[in-house]
Amino acid sequence: MINEELYTKTLMTVREIISAETGNEVEEILPDMHLEDELEVAEEDLTRLIKVLNGHFNIQLDPVAIEEEESVTTVRELAAVVTEEIELG
Repeated sequence: MINEELYTKTLMTVREIISAETGNEVEEILPDMHLEDELEVAEEDLTRLIKVLNGHFNIQLDPVAIEEEESVTTVRELAAVVTEEIELG
């Protein structure tokens, strides 16, 4: 079970980082938006984005595993994966 308070804070930060990396306005980045289709985050962009998230949150998400699983397609799903990794410490 994900800590909702941590998830909410993480979601906002993930949106801010996506904004910085893509040039989209934070207010335009909604949780259910598809990373590739709606925000135009290509595979190489996702790798860079995950590296930035790893550095910001001091976590170790594997970009290759996330890309291969294709289970992270929305902003919400990305924030959930980051939150889980933070909780694992």
